[in-house]
Amino acid sequence: CYSPWRYDANYQRNLTLLRRAVVLNPDAPMSHAWLARELLRVNKPDEAMREAMLAWSATKAAIARGEHPSIILPASLLTFLMLERGEAKKALAIVNQAITMGGDHPNLDLLLATALDCTDKLPQAEQAARRCLERDSVLYTTEVMPGACSWAAMSLLGSIRLKQDDITDAIHWFRSALQD
Repeated sequence: CYSPWRYDANYQRNLTLLRRAVVLNPDAPMSHAWLARELLRVNKPDEAMREAMLAWSATKAAIARGEHPSIILPASLLTFLMLERGEAKKALAIVNQAITMGGDHPNLDLLLATALDCTDKLPQAEQAARRCLERDSVLYTTEVMPGACSWAAMSLLGSIRLKQDDITDAIHWFRSALQD
């Protein structure tokens, strides 16, 4: 049975537990990343940005110490939030850094394609979006953003191809996205 109170209570419980985890483990990248993701879910983008930045800093520090932290979620969250704020150049720098550090995931490809599209680097954006589609039906240990290997990448390709004045191909990608 659906109850908005139950969902609010779950989010509040999650936020409380994740805030405790961050206090207990301030150098743990994933604690900050999970808190950032939960803050996004409750529509607190400024707090989410702060935690995403802490997650990314902690990730880079862990790598510098010779550890092997997960790169995908911290980089994806921070890149997404930068794009949401219209800071495409910063987003591009973060996602490129994550890829250079070994990040290999459709989330990064989709965010890279979006950042490249926003900075008018259309051929590179198209390549990154096509990489997303090549990853369909592949399993990943890190959650894949909705549509990253399907409709979202197809819609982005449609937009890119439209900017490149290839109307026929743009329509193809838009239709494919709608049918997916």
